[in-house]
Amino acid sequence: MVLEKFTKINIKEQLLARLQLNLERYFFQLTHNPLLRGQLVSDVSLGTTPRKINHSIGVAPIGFLVIDRNTNATIYSNDKDQAQITLTASGACTASLWIF
Repeated sequence: MVLEKFTKINIKEQLLARLQLNLERYFFQLTHNPLLRGQLVSDVSLGTTPRKINHSIGVAPIGFLVIDRNTNATIYSNDKDQAQITLTASGACTASLWIF
């Protein structure tokens, strides 16, 4: 889900203008939080060989969170760019990841 940019309108009523300013500040925090602009990638097979995983967040990821995995493997990133993140695991596993 993409968070839409807050659209400010011209309001002359002072109380409504202050409310709009507060809402604009609140939505700015949401739309600029990289964790909320992430993507869930499910059922990724990983192993000890680096694997490129496609994502569509539009920027090089800051990182990833392991949402689920079927074994006790450690997963780490090797490289990141605007279209892919390269991941390796300490052993064979299938994982679901939140890439942000």
